[in-house]
Amino acid sequence: MTDQARFTSRTQAGALILDVVGEVDILNAGDLRSAMSDAASQNGGPFVLALDKLAYFDSQTLEILVEFWKRLNLARRMMVIVAGRATPARRLLDVSAISSVITTLDTVDEALAALTTPSP
Repeated sequence: MTDQARFTSRTQAGALILDVVGEVDILNAGDLRSAMSDAASQNGGPFVLALDKLAYFDSQTLEILVEFWKRLNLARRMMVIVAGRATPARRLLDVSAISSVITTLDTVDEALAALTTPSP
């Protein structure tokens, strides 16, 4: 892969948002894991993982996402993935059925709204 991923975090509406841009493969999957852990330690609230600008990732990345989601669940923290329906990330999340387990929405605004809407 040529466009190695870049990771930036920000806080919006009380949620930590980690934007991932580029490509994640075996060479930098550990960097993704570290970026997610570092970002989550900055804020104890909900976690939004924005993958809508991620051009490529592999099965190891899927494994990292599920492990991290489980870890946040144990800490009673919510996690939402952002990946628009037409993005490569969403296609892989749908094919792997991860989007049916981890809430996956089209935009950061939708994710933030879902995190602030009380459960019935």
